[in-house]
Amino acid sequence: IPRVIEDAIKLLGLLEERYLWVDAICIVQDDDEARHDQIQSMASIFANATVTIIAMQGADANYGLRGLRDISEPRNYVQDVFKFEKGSSVITTKQQDEDQSPWSQRGWTLQEQIFARRQLVFIADKIKWECACGSFLED
Repeated sequence: IPRVIEDAIKLLGLLEERYLWVDAICIVQDDDEARHDQIQSMASIFANATVTIIAMQGADANYGLRGLRDISEPRNYVQDVFKFEKGSSVITTKQQDEDQSPWSQRGWTLQEQIFARRQLVFIADKIKWECACGSFLED
């Protein structure tokens, strides 16, 4: 099982959720008719999910969901701190361009972005929450 799925299973425990839909496992891959029918239902699946976990970071599924204490690999959160006189400082972080991630290069991910009502996005060693009420980025 790829690390991202292992991490997502453990994350379900924190969220007190019971079920996990993983497209690569839940969609029948060797039956064209069944696969077509299930792909046609993906908008509904995303829309009715409690939360959609989006692993935007990493080259492949073995990268995992970084930064979940006691669950996954630690983050590599890069910050530059510029200190000034009298204790003031400015902290900057490097942003990963979402358009450059492998996730954004895949066609079906557009459905995740459009139809998922609540998203927990793992990107640039940060976690972002998106829902109808707003978007919150951990930084």
